Amino acid sequence: MPEQPRVATFPATPVHHVLTEAEFDVLWDELRLGPTPVVLRLPSPGRTRAERARIVAAGRDGLRRRGLADLTGPAPGPARLLGLLAAPRRQLELRGWFGRPVRALAAERDGDGALAVRRDGRVELHAAGTPAYAVRTTMPDRAAGRGRAVSLPTDVLADVVATTDGRPAPDGVVTGPSTRDTLSPEDTALVARLVGGSGGRAQVAAVVHDRWGSPHRPLSHLTVLDTPVGRYRLTRSVAGDGTDWSTLAPVDDRGLHALLTDLLDDADAEIART
Repeated sequence: MPEQPRVATFPATPVHHVLTEAEFDVLWDELRLGPTPVVLRLPSPGRTRAERARIVAAGRDGLRRRGLADLTGPAPGPARLLGLLAAPRRQLELRGWFGRPVRALAAERDGDGALAVRRDGRVELHAAGTPAYAVRTTMPDRAAGRGRAVSLPTDVLADVVATTDGRPAPDGVVTGPSTRDTLSPEDTALVARLVGGSGGRAQVAAVVHDRWGSPHRPLSHLTVLDTPVGRYRLTRSVAGDGTDWSTLAPVDDRGLHALLTDLLDDADAEIART
């Protein structure tokens, strides 16, 4: 009898997978998805060709043992999620530090979503809702910080960082590049505490793909700063006179979700105008 074609027989798989870095690379390569997104890019495994071959073989074996691939190729579950990450309509990228480095990509296309989180030498794959909600879940829960919002020209913020080195200025006042840019003692202490703190922090950027699949990255992004007294957000905007302004303000989980949604929607609107 002629040889029968192989038919994939995968068990039911969950919508959450934890992969080693080698397993992630193997799946991505076997699906021929093109270049790995920069935010998820991993160091090349092994220093020699032989060492890389051993690592890749171990990755394939691990995938097959757990039912995530067989001789016909990757299982449908992780293949679908990786396909969304490779060709999204829009996405949010996170680069952060919360006691350890964290990188994440939340992608969305036609109402379907996927989230990949890279940390601790692993890559976690999740089915996801909106990119804003998905990225929010990669950060620990924190209450909003104390105090009020502080807005200042971005060059003054840079001057605070350089002058205080993360500590309040001795005289309580930091003068920026021009004499009119002066912070109060309270604002100086708040800004210095935030920008010089050693707590968790993350930067989130939006990427929107046009109808031809080309990615567009607006310059705006959202920075999240965690301190012992709570969480703050740092945003930037350009005034009518061209001055670049930075705003530091307390933010809770609900407010953070709204800001992430706005970041992506604003990127969509910016691309629509081009």
